[in-house]
Amino acid sequence: MVILKQTLYKGIRVYKGIEYPTGIEIVSPELWNKAHLAIQENKTRADKYTKHYNPLKGILKCPCGCNMQIVASGNNHHYACVARANKKEKRRHKPECPYFGINVKDLIAILWNEVKYRILDSEYKAKSNEKMDALKAENFQLLQQIEVKKGEIESLKADQATIIGNMALITHTNIIQSFEARVNEIDDKIKEIENTIKGIKKEITKNERKISDENKAQSIKELEEMTIGGKAEIFKNMFETVIWDSVKTRRGILVVNYKNGIQMMYVYKSTTKSGKIAINLPTAFEYNPETHKVIVKSMKQPQASPESPFNFSLETVTSEHSADEMIASFKGEEEYDLSQSIWG
Repeated sequence: MVILKQTLYKGIRVYKGIEYPTGIEIVSPELWNKAHLAIQENKTRADKYTKHYNPLKGILKCPCGCNMQIVASGNNHHYACVARANKKEKRRHKPECPYFGINVKDLIAILWNEVKYRILDSEYKAKSNEKMDALKAENFQLLQQIEVKKGEIESLKADQATIIGNMALITHTNIIQSFEARVNEIDDKIKEIENTIKGIKKEITKNERKISDENKAQSIKELEEMTIGGKAEIFKNMFETVIWDSVKTRRGILVVNYKNGIQMMYVYKSTTKSGKIAINLPTAFEYNPETHKVIVKSMKQPQASPESPFNFSLETVTSEHSADEMIASFKGEEEYDLSQSIWG
């Protein structure tokens, strides 16, 4: 390990920050650099992805609007609203946040199962491709705007050159001053257009980054072996927000909002007697943040009219259900195993 820390072994002596070749190489510079980089990357990972590392930082929200942070209690780590867990935030947040937290490993396991499914899901890809096409079309229009602006600059520069040329032929002071004012005016206009072009280029760069993120999310392989840091990057690329709504301890509704517009919902419950249950709800269901319940729309049993026995009337019935009621209705249909570690 000493060899991989000292530059002397690759034929370089460092003195007062300056590198001097010694002419003697114990290992090649290429091998030394590659090994040294690997050590640094491993150290970075070890420092960064500790058991307290939060892969949902800035994404996971409490129904009260605050972020949620990881709180350690012995070997049990759970997400809690910062307005409950952070003393400073707690003093500022009045009234006190009434919502409960969720086990960290359970939540990440649910979201990672969701992500793995979405990456392979045709609906998600279709939405992503649609989004990428829109961004590419927008960039094309922005590039056209840049070309128009460049044309305006060239035209202004030509006018400016003509004025400067005429100034050389004129001796009248007032006319020269008028020409100089016009030259300065054109200079200001050119700078204004150049700043506009810079702004357009920033928009193009931002869109290209979004396109790159969408492509990454669709082309990721070896998902099962990904580190928690890698998973965090995917969460960041794919999720707009994740809301954990828990009005009762150890159960609640999980709302996953994707950047491409898709919304998914889960209900979760953890009890000593029944174990841990996470159920993916149908996409037709909706979330009501006011009542903290799931909205279910169904068709009322059709009934024939007495006057016309073949004339059926269809009526939509809307009902709202708690997490416990949803679990009771769907238990066993689509549950996830939350026992495996996801911090690999």
